[in-house]
Amino acid sequence: SRDDLYCPFELAYELAPGQSAYLLASSDGPVEPLQMEDEYVPGPFDPGRALAHSARHFLVQGPRTTILAGYPWFTDWGRDTMIALPGLCLSTGKVATARRILSDFASSMRNGLIPNRFEDGGGTDYHTADATLWFAHAVGKTLDREWNPEFAALMADALDEMRRHHVQGTDFGIRIDPEDG
Repeated sequence: SRDDLYCPFELAYELAPGQSAYLLASSDGPVEPLQMEDEYVPGPFDPGRALAHSARHFLVQGPRTTILAGYPWFTDWGRDTMIALPGLCLSTGKVATARRILSDFASSMRNGLIPNRFEDGGGTDYHTADATLWFAHAVGKTLDREWNPEFAALMADALDEMRRHHVQGTDFGIRIDPEDG
């Protein structure tokens, strides 16, 4: 998770089509190889297929369904998650996952703001002016992609609460400019 350009060695493999190479390393003793569940099967290069396959690595299920858009440098950030959601979820057909992510963030809303960062150990930061706007954008894109009346009602309540707080003023002085909206 840190980048200091340290490179103790390089590995190079010459692989024929269909061959694989695996490297296992651990500072904690012997390790078992990871089970490669959804192995990517080579074929004619299809950029869309390759991107859809890669997108799944950013979707995670932990205490909440989320996107690690800034992996490996930080955990799930609201702003980055909302920006990445249409590409990682909607364009790959994972609309139900998008709804879970948005519902999880909405349930963590405080004073009209969605979290910008979940801290390790349970803390949450709400210090972003535009994550909530990206949230509203992602909700609209998700409903455009696949209409779901229950999700729409849930998001309408969340968006209305956000609007009310932004009119009154949220934490950190984040609010709608009363002169021009």
